[in-house]
Amino acid sequence: MPRRRAAAALLFAIAATAQEARHFDFCGEYTTGNEFWTEDFGRTPDGGGFDFGSTDPITGAGCRASTTEAGMMNSIWLDADQELEDEDADYSVEVTGRPEITGEEGGWSVLLRAHGWDASCFGSCEDRVAYACTVNTGEFDCSLTLSMGLTSGEDRGILASTEMTDCESEALSPKLWVLYGFAVGEELGCQVTLPSGRRFSVDDKDDAYEIGAIGIAGAGAGHTFRNVSVVARDDTWWQPTTAPTGPTLTPTGPAPTYKPTTPASASPSPSPSAGPDDPTPQPVPSPTPRPSSQPTHRPTPAPYPAPSAKPTNPAPSPAPYPAPS
Repeated sequence: MPRRRAAAALLFAIAATAQEARHFDFCGEYTTGNEFWTEDFGRTPDGGGFDFGSTDPITGAGCRASTTEAGMMNSIWLDADQELEDEDADYSVEVTGRPEITGEEGGWSVLLRAHGWDASCFGSCEDRVAYACTVNTGEFDCSLTLSMGLTSGEDRGILASTEMTDCESEALSPKLWVLYGFAVGEELGCQVTLPSGRRFSVDDKDDAYEIGAIGIAGAGAGHTFRNVSVVARDDTWWQPTTAPTGPTLTPTGPAPTYKPTTPASASPSPSPSAGPDDPTPQPVPSPTPRPSSQPTHRPTPAPYPAPSAKPTNPAPSPAPYPAPS
């Protein structure tokens, strides 16, 4: 029985996790289950349009949702989620894609708590509102903003904004941008990760919209979205920041010279420091090395010269004996 209960609890946890995290891509079929995007009815809530299954303008990769109408806001959101209960409207959403440097005001956006759309409006609903995290990439505006108001982009109120330095220089990078936002109670937050890895974020509090769906939007044509991920949240959550890499230290002095280590048995006492009036210490001569145990080769001595011959003096002849008389 304990094993069965543990297995049942594990299956329940897996099922709960699967319900809390939802992922969408745009490979032709851009729905999951019965949760349809508002574009399924033929037009976006603001009259714009999307091309599904399009390609990335830089890498040529497929499975993109791309905004198609210039001079207006193109936006869609999950229709089934726009009337969720308050406790179901706390979530975070992450979109991966690429903003188009169009110069149009409005930029590349992820929508939070979008609502007010009805199929009978056909693009003329008057109360289509949402919070939005927007990457503005206009000619003189490179910023991340958190705003609220009409999803058409008109008369929106800015809650928080920050400048993104040098974002134009990353427009042609083959790497994708990541735009993240959350809405938990009154807590709202936005964060963008540029292709280089730099991050910018803003946050604020507001309680004007308590319910609503996640969505995507882009002012003008050419904004692309690869995928959308939604995670239910009980509290605010920011994406973790990778640990910074320490600087590489470059040695400035000469390379160290190898010195033989002193045996452990020898404990030389430290030499006293020389005072200013002390004589300069002279170097100690190195000890004379011991002679090798091998015999030393010695040169063969040259032969001695032969002794000089000396003249031989003949011995004197003995005096003759007198003959006997």
